[in-house]
Parts: sequence; C-alpha cells; structure tokens
Amino acid sequence: MTKREFKEKCAQEKTSSYKLILLASILTSLGLIIVLVTFFAIKNLQTQSTVSIIGSLFAISGIILYITGQIKMSKEYKEYTNNEK
Repeated sequence: MTKREFKEKCAQEKTSSYKLILLASILTSLGLIIVLVTFFAIKNLQTQSTVSIIGSLFAISGIILYITGQIKMSKEYKEYTNNEK
C-alpha cells in the first residue's frame, strides 16, 4: 500500500492524525480570513494590529497542528508497513 492510499484509508476511518490535519486546515484558513478581513475592513491601526495578531496566532496554531498530524500519520504508516510484512 502506498502512502497516498494510506492517507485515503485514514480519511475514510477518520483517524486521529486525519482529524488533526483537518482541524489544522480549518484553523489556518480561519486565521487567514481574519487577517484579510482585518486588513481591508478596519482602518484603525491599533485595532488592525491587535486583530491581525489574533489571526496570526490561529494560523500558527494551525500550522503546528498540521505538522503534528503529519508526524503522527508517518508513524502510523511505518507501523502499518511493518505489520504488513
């Protein structure tokens, strides 16, 4: 089984690594939307800076969760290939 097939299997079974990656995508997208809306809608520099920092924190936490999910999925894939042999 290739790694791509394994990722599809994880998505079907909704494993914890898949859920982490999904949550990471949502948080990162939310952070991007917050920053973009702030940039275009708010003209007060202090408020814009504060909300942009909050949006950036969402994005950074999403990136960390994504990396964690990828590491966990790699470990699960290695275990799966070792048990398959």
